[in-house]
Amino acid sequence: MKNPLLNVAKDHSRHLVAFVVHPKLLAPLRPIAQGNLDTRCARQSVPAPLTCGVRQAYWIASLNLDFARKAGAGATTRNWATVLKLLAAAQAMS
Repeated sequence: MKNPLLNVAKDHSRHLVAFVVHPKLLAPLRPIAQGNLDTRCARQSVPAPLTCGVRQAYWIASLNLDFARKAGAGATTRNWATVLKLLAAAQAMS
């Protein structure tokens, strides 16, 4: 899993990631990630506070987003510390 904000977000408990069941659920966030009304995700050398992948969005908690309202029930949000713990548990099981 490639996380574009790893070098920016120093506190893993405030660094959030949302996983969505369908990429279209990220569509309302893409203009925010771009910083304008462009519908593409930000692809910059210095990541924006919000960056979208195909089925995930990464941001820092200081960015005040009402993600649940925008993505609906098709998304689940976890902080990066929890994602790392889940990844370690899954790797230990295999």
